[in-house]
Amino acid sequence: MKRLIVKYAAVISRLMVPVAVLAAVVGGPAVSAAGDGDRELALPVVPDSLREPAERADYVLMHFWDAMEWGDTTLAGEEKWMEQTFVNFASVMPYASSLFAVEEAFDNMFGRARDNQAAYRLLLNFADRYLYEPESPMYDETLYLCALDVVLRDAFLDPVLLSRYSYQHDEAMKNRPGQPAADFPLVDVTSGERSTLMAAVNGNGETLVVFYDPECDHCIDVIKSLDRSSSVRSRIESGSLKVVAVYFEGEEAMLDDVKGLVPAGWTSVYTPGNPVEEEELYAIRRLPTLYLLSSDATVKAKDISLEKLLDDLSD
Repeated sequence: MKRLIVKYAAVISRLMVPVAVLAAVVGGPAVSAAGDGDRELALPVVPDSLREPAERADYVLMHFWDAMEWGDTTLAGEEKWMEQTFVNFASVMPYASSLFAVEEAFDNMFGRARDNQAAYRLLLNFADRYLYEPESPMYDETLYLCALDVVLRDAFLDPVLLSRYSYQHDEAMKNRPGQPAADFPLVDVTSGERSTLMAAVNGNGETLVVFYDPECDHCIDVIKSLDRSSSVRSRIESGSLKVVAVYFEGEEAMLDDVKGLVPAGWTSVYTPGNPVEEEELYAIRRLPTLYLLSSDATVKAKDISLEKLLDDLSD
């Protein structure tokens, strides 16, 4: 299975969200949002009657592309400008009043872009890159699902591309926050005792499930960071958090190496036959992949970053 780790440092330094975009949401003078180079896409002028940030964000999203000249076939060739403009657009989404407003904005954008197929595909690529790639600073699978819902309903792309995005949609819908986590068999690395994820869940608090590969250096770094965290340690000691480290590929030849990787106080398990991937129970798109479950095994956080997890646990 190919897992892509994309480095975004250069992208972040180049693609900054202009103050003008955020000013349009919170209230400010009418200005333009610069793209790459001299060209600018004029931002919509938000009516003074809209005072709440959420309703202003909804308006900006719905009218963001009003000034776009979709008939200009050179637009798709200006990739850097299009990329920055999409980032500006996506940066408003967290302020929207609802996911319905976000989906409407995507529907409007892709509906207009139908006049320029190259631009349509380019914008969808940017949505994939920024909202669906786990290493993106704007990663938000829920927002990306809004884009996919529009694209799959629109059926404008050729069948091969549609099948790719349909597969992404199916993957993104697995183990969503608020849904019961998919169960699978486990074997304790030390004792050899057989169990299941449901049986391993902490009935008195939360369970952090860490899907990892013992040959993944980044996995080892994250495990060490979690072990060093005073918030994680104190919650484990109090019984309010249980950490289950899952070597999901489950190669028994690696078990001796695995035994020394997992900290004391954690539950170290493996899954013979790798049902996690072979039965497509979970979408493992980066390593490690972290899930936070409630006491009844409901997903609280899916594929959460280490930084966000530690912030949440320290509150």
